Amino acid sequence: MGKKYQQVTPQVDSRWRLGTTAALATVALFLAVYLPLAGQGFVRDDYAWILRSRVSSPDDLVGLLSHDIGFYRPMVGLTFAVNEWFFGLHPFGYGLTNFLLAFGCAVSIVVLGRAMGLPVGGALVAGALWLLHAEFLPIGVLWISGRTALVMILAATASAGALLGGRFWPALAWLAVALFSKEEAVVLPFVLLGWLIIRPSAIRPLAWAGGAGTLVVVYLIARTMAGATNPANAPAFYRLTIEPAIVLDNLVWYAIHGAWTAAIVAVLGALVLHGKPASTDSPRAPGINSILMCSALWIAGSFALTIWIPIRSDLYLALPAVGVSLAAAAFCTQRWRKASPARQHAALVLAIVFVAAMGPVHLRSAREWAMRTAFAATVLRDLDVLTSGLPAGSHVVLNDDRNDPHGNLGTVFGTMASDAGALVTAGPMDIWIEPPPPHAEIMGLRPPCPDCADLRLQLVAGRLRQMR
Repeated sequence: MGKKYQQVTPQVDSRWRLGTTAALATVALFLAVYLPLAGQGFVRDDYAWILRSRVSSPDDLVGLLSHDIGFYRPMVGLTFAVNEWFFGLHPFGYGLTNFLLAFGCAVSIVVLGRAMGLPVGGALVAGALWLLHAEFLPIGVLWISGRTALVMILAATASAGALLGGRFWPALAWLAVALFSKEEAVVLPFVLLGWLIIRPSAIRPLAWAGGAGTLVVVYLIARTMAGATNPANAPAFYRLTIEPAIVLDNLVWYAIHGAWTAAIVAVLGALVLHGKPASTDSPRAPGINSILMCSALWIAGSFALTIWIPIRSDLYLALPAVGVSLAAAAFCTQRWRKASPARQHAALVLAIVFVAAMGPVHLRSAREWAMRTAFAATVLRDLDVLTSGLPAGSHVVLNDDRNDPHGNLGTVFGTMASDAGALVTAGPMDIWIEPPPPHAEIMGLRPPCPDCADLRLQLVAGRLRQMR
């Protein structure tokens, strides 16, 4: 008996230490890459969010729910209002909020994995895979407006976890937060109804259908009353299409970019974690197949809207990545339970190596976003200084240099140049970028007449300069 403990105990301790190291390595990578680069500056939609989410009275707070600011996402607007209360126009506080939201999403996915029946290790794998996703995480954390997806995912996963735990009212409350954060959440009630059918809980499907259905109706009424955009009046690049070429192209693109991280982990797990179950292993626990089915339903529901939109975004990968991560974690858990301790040990070592290998991938993408946001902060300061003597209502033309290695105005301002100016100038001004950024005409922007410009500025070596 003594000899047996001498052989097994070090293996168990070693696996525990390696598993802890892999989890801590993921968190360390996230901290080391994203915290120093968070909140370098504002880009594009950020200006409109800050400008139109300001709350200085109870009426303004009600206005977040009753007015459309381009997208009907009042819960996201509330986070911008809170950020401005605490941080003013200092971007680091906004970036820190995104950083904490992303980490909160990973923790919520771990909790959801446990509620679905994954062991602690499997649930940690699910959260780590989501946090290691190099496609959407840089834009989600480093672009302030990327929090639209983060707030929605945090609420969606919390709702799903509460539902599986039999907590009806918290599940509905979190569902409401998700719905009023981003349009993709409108499919969540149907996805979770399918979960209740696949994995019965203390909450009956009919009760959930009634409560969630009522919330969806309230949400749709609120959107309509606020005058929010819909599939009929949305800009062309956001309007749903059934053109086969576009839909097929989207399917292929989202499949490749959304699943490659989890696919690599699943393949490595299949290669390393194989063999006959060891005598000391636990028997295979039921429920893995149901987790895979629920994950597949989540993925399908997450793409139910975005797959039909002509324009693609890395942010659209964040919600389905929850299902992809849970599925990969369930698959690895299934293989883990069949593997010998030696192979489990090897898999954990490989996991640490994989996390380390993902570091340069994240760092490269994060630095690109950090350079963009830092450039945006520089030109915004220049705009503030150079327009300080102009009265409200002035016309300003910004001559862009699309070949400037530091960045270009079309990328960092987009169609929001006037909103950016309104944050720092003495009063609202009409700011036009020449050549115009993409979608300027679709968004109703028009250049001033040739002799109407009160000030012309030129982008030179990453800085705005006044033209003579």
